[in-house]
Amino acid sequence: MAIAVGLHRGFPVTKRTRKHAERKPRTFHHLCHDVIREVCGYAPYERRVLELLRNGLDKRALRVCKRKLGSMARAKHKREELNTLMQKARLERQSHMEHHHHDDAKKKKAAARKEKAKAKKAEAAAAETKKQ
Repeated sequence: MAIAVGLHRGFPVTKRTRKHAERKPRTFHHLCHDVIREVCGYAPYERRVLELLRNGLDKRALRVCKRKLGSMARAKHKREELNTLMQKARLERQSHMEHHHHDDAKKKKAAARKEKAKAKKAEAAAAETKKQ
């Protein structure tokens, strides 16, 4: 029999247990985010935050993010995201510069070898003319 009011009111039923589905990794989500970032670039406030982070003003960058995004958690996440992007760009730039530096060294060595070969040819030609 059902009770109209109180803690145990309503028709007595047995509760069903629900199974939670496993969450799948969101690789497509990351792909879309990366493509959009590459096409659209950064928002003006994100560019300002990047500039602040470059100058070492992390706290000021956090405040700018907080004002634009509304909550401290979102601001911290955005600051970390931009910080990691900046670090990746710095590493790419360094590896790119090392690669070019390596190429320049190779070119210099090749040029030095050519100069030596020219000098040897000139010496051989001079020795040839002396013999005659």
